[in-house]
Amino acid sequence: MTLVRELDSIQFDNWGSKSIRPEFFRSGIDCGAGDDMEKQPMETAVEQQRQNGWDLKELMERLDDDQEFLCELLVMFREDVRTNLEKTRKAIGTGDYEGLSRIAHTMKGMLKNLSMGAAAETAAALELASRDNQECDSRELLEKLVKELERILPEVEAQLAGVRL
Repeated sequence: MTLVRELDSIQFDNWGSKSIRPEFFRSGIDCGAGDDMEKQPMETAVEQQRQNGWDLKELMERLDDDQEFLCELLVMFREDVRTNLEKTRKAIGTGDYEGLSRIAHTMKGMLKNLSMGAAAETAAALELASRDNQECDSRELLEKLVKELERILPEVEAQLAGVRL
């Protein structure tokens, strides 16, 4: 399956532009497994993730190195990408720039919360362009965002594979 198809199977609905609060996200989220947790050494993947626009070290510092919570967040991220990308495509197709701006705002907050700075900046630019009804810029920024997510998602998957709960 191509990465673009994988992106199409992911959602962003429940993310805002607010800071991560572990106690909020913990309730009701099941990462899916048992009590034994194997931790992947973070240092080995950190440098590549920074190159891909994801600062995992920063995120883990904000999460107090809580691997279980990281897994919960990444599962939510993976689930939310598809829906929001689908919504952005529909909004552009119908000329709903107000809706596109709202979706981009949601994505921006989620990406910032996960220390995915470059993608968050692109989502912020998409939010502004769509707020100003700039069709051409909005389309270009959405494609740029998709490409940035295509670089990040394999790292998310690798992190999830390395953290067994």
